[in-house]
Amino acid sequence: MYHSFQSKHSFNILSFALLTTYIFIFTTPVFAQLASVTPPVGGFRIDGNLIAGTPTANEGDWLEGTSGGYVFFNNGIAVNPTHSQLIRDAYHSNGDDAFTGSSFSQNPNLWKWTNASVANKTDIHNGMYHIASDGIQKWVIMGGDREVNTGTSYIDFEFYQGYMTKNSNGSFTSLSTDSTSLSTTNGRTVGDFVLSMEYTNGGAIATVHYYRWELSAGTYRYVEYNIPNGTSGSLAFGASNNTTISTPLGAFGLSTYQPYLFVEAAVNVDAILSAINPCDQISIKTVFIKTKASDAYNAALKDFITPIPVNFVFGRETFNYPSGPFYNCGTITPTFTGTGTFAANPSTGLSINATTGVINLSSSTPGTYKINYTYNAGGGCTMPAEDTIIITALPAPTKLSNQSLCSGATTSAVSFSSSLKPVSFSWTNDLTSIGLAGSGTGNIAEFTATNSGTSAVIGTITYTPNYTTNGATCAGPSDYFTITVKAKPSVASVRLTEPSICGPSTGTVTVTAPKGSGYLYNNNGGTWQTDTVFSGIAAGSGYHILVKDENGCIASDDTECKAATAATSQKNANPVATREVNTFTIKESKDKNVSIKVHPNPFQSRVQFEVNVQEAGHGTLEIFNMMGQKIKTVYAGQLNKGVQYFTTEMPAGTHQLIYTLQTENERMSGKMIRE
Repeated sequence: MYHSFQSKHSFNILSFALLTTYIFIFTTPVFAQLASVTPPVGGFRIDGNLIAGTPTANEGDWLEGTSGGYVFFNNGIAVNPTHSQLIRDAYHSNGDDAFTGSSFSQNPNLWKWTNASVANKTDIHNGMYHIASDGIQKWVIMGGDREVNTGTSYIDFEFYQGYMTKNSNGSFTSLSTDSTSLSTTNGRTVGDFVLSMEYTNGGAIATVHYYRWELSAGTYRYVEYNIPNGTSGSLAFGASNNTTISTPLGAFGLSTYQPYLFVEAAVNVDAILSAINPCDQISIKTVFIKTKASDAYNAALKDFITPIPVNFVFGRETFNYPSGPFYNCGTITPTFTGTGTFAANPSTGLSINATTGVINLSSSTPGTYKINYTYNAGGGCTMPAEDTIIITALPAPTKLSNQSLCSGATTSAVSFSSSLKPVSFSWTNDLTSIGLAGSGTGNIAEFTATNSGTSAVIGTITYTPNYTTNGATCAGPSDYFTITVKAKPSVASVRLTEPSICGPSTGTVTVTAPKGSGYLYNNNGGTWQTDTVFSGIAAGSGYHILVKDENGCIASDDTECKAATAATSQKNANPVATREVNTFTIKESKDKNVSIKVHPNPFQSRVQFEVNVQEAGHGTLEIFNMMGQKIKTVYAGQLNKGVQYFTTEMPAGTHQLIYTLQTENERMSGKMIRE
């Protein structure tokens, strides 16, 4: 069993070389040195240490340090999982995965495994690899550990072109690249290879062995090849730590490695393949890390890490596109050497330059495409190289909920978002009368919704994500939501029955408009009611009538008569009455937005008021006697823009009267005289 910081990705790295070399009879250890690959920055130092910049400043290694690049963060997460993987295996535990009765020389379909503890010198806790390029060829950087440093240990990194699977019944299955049987080639594909690191107690230099699966003497088996020197240095070198070193990853429950417990190596796989066969090219689908008892061909296998699915190419392949994901926006350019032609499969839907390989993502249809690069590899080989590109459509933004509210209420603020970032938003609004601008960018702050009409209005807000990816900014699919602004009901019109000396002792207010199903009414902040009549109103207490419609919208103003605010009394020793009166000031409108005329004046028993207003709104027309006592309310309710007429019978016995017209912004008063 193991814990893995691994991820399956496709991998293609620039590599091309034609090496003229000799294959020697013996495998010999090569002193540790710097692999001039990128990433990491500063190359990769093979010295048995894990920390970048240690001991040599600015040189790269496995883990973060004071300088130089690195391939894993100190928590074990890969900087780029496409290139690097760290796998954690159980250790000195009966829950560890271990081989049983299996050897290096066997067909892997015959291997067996169980859960058991393994010998300390063959127990793995951390296994890691990194694939990088020196600008021409690809290298494999490998690392692994053991729990004790007694004797010689061997750790193998086996690279399969097919698929190796650990089965739950204690067996393994090895299949070809098209998932068919490999029985005719003894369980492996010709060209599969093993990189084996051998390290001993007391030796800081690790020996690297290279084995290739092929037909030899009538049998398919691994054949060991000596690793040659390249034109610019060693093609393989390894090292073990000869001092105690620290590891932020942890190792067998500790944070350090004692001497000779960690081993690493760098191998130029492309160069080795070219030395054996200049036209050789292999696509690797599985990496299998395991330990064995010795370097004998039939050595017993010990510990292992569950086979790791991968997808990368070694050999003459010399181009690759940057790592995805890719969306239908911008362009991507491959890295390649030599001269060749690019083609896509399927041939339609992808906009690709046949000479440069540049893909115009914005002009391409989302889908999966195989890109073939055909070029002259040298040595009489015309080679195809392949990469797979997946183009995904730019995502739609997060769906937003519609809003519905009454005129005068505050909307909810709107925050746009999407699953892909970075992203910015633009929006349009098709109905600016609701109180929102016709267009804008970014989120929408709350605002006061408006509707000056008598029925609901709906504004449609269309919002568009603008994504920045692959060197371009492109508009993604738009979406929309609506804001419904419901109209307020009109201000109440009322009919008054007022208390008088000869009539009732309390007053009644009856709402005459608006009326109908769904309306509710409220007086002086009391309980909402469906009844249009408010009775039992004490003299001088006034009224404040509000209207609410079936949508829950409340009229923008109330119809009111304020309570009496002043009092006078007869001035004699024995007062006989106390009278509450309204006080007012007679004044003309300064702005002349309101005018009122009385016909006839002087009057006899009936008069007609001609009221002209420039703005619609609530108004009250009342008549008072010369002592300030209200005699009559002629009208209380909505005043429409323009001229309207109100006719009323005048009370008998009063010679001079005062009329007042109160609107939302102005007040006008005048005198009437009886003939």
